[in-house]
Amino acid sequence: MPEKPGQGAPLLTCITCGVGFRDAELQRGHYKSDWHRYNLKRRVVDLASVTEDQFLERQTLQKQSEQPQSAGSNTRYCVVCKKSFSSQKAFDNHVSSRRHSIQLVKHNSQGRNTFMPLSLPNDICITFFIDSRVKRAI
Repeated sequence: MPEKPGQGAPLLTCITCGVGFRDAELQRGHYKSDWHRYNLKRRVVDLASVTEDQFLERQTLQKQSEQPQSAGSNTRYCVVCKKSFSSQKAFDNHVSSRRHSIQLVKHNSQGRNTFMPLSLPNDICITFFIDSRVKRAI
């Protein structure tokens, strides 16, 4: 378990997080932790490191703030055109548009065979099959 500096004589330390370890295995485990990685990212932008308790609190708050967004998310996304749509009707109009058909042909001509799975979370459009009629229209 990590120790704060000054509590006994730890042999190994993490300068970034300000903790010490008596065992090399504990230190290696710490270096793989999300807390350590978070502090490394903060250090790169010249911010002070946070304690483990502060990190866990921030992590909990972040998870709580993400839940309402994902539960109420009703957007659709077209990966081919890199556009998002707020309603199913707008998405359906986009899929049937000439502009989407052109982008779809370009997308597939670059070696990206495309298809659309029957069900995806949050109605995300990954890709579509190209219909022979679309190729002739262009």
